[in-house]
Amino acid sequence: MNDNPRLEYTGQSNSSVNAAYAGMPTGTNVAIIDTTSGTALVWNVMLEAGGSGNVSLIYDASTPAGDYHLVAQDSSGTTIAESIGFYIDPSNSG
Repeated sequence: MNDNPRLEYTGQSNSSVNAAYAGMPTGTNVAIIDTTSGTALVWNVMLEAGGSGNVSLIYDASTPAGDYHLVAQDSSGTTIAESIGFYIDPSNSG
């Protein structure tokens, strides 16, 4: 059985980023990361049950436009999965 953690960007709106995940351990934290600075917007989602599913991460209008990606870290803070990159522009309401 292959349960390697996976985090896949699946799309976004003008205020959230959506992802699918699989093989995540209990207590995994997911964040939107600024690709240029490496700074997390906020570690705002904990996958308490782990496993597989879908998640939405919300960002606000003050988020700087730029390149981002998603990162999942286990409860010890080790990065276990990353998504592809995507662009956020909160001023673009779509």
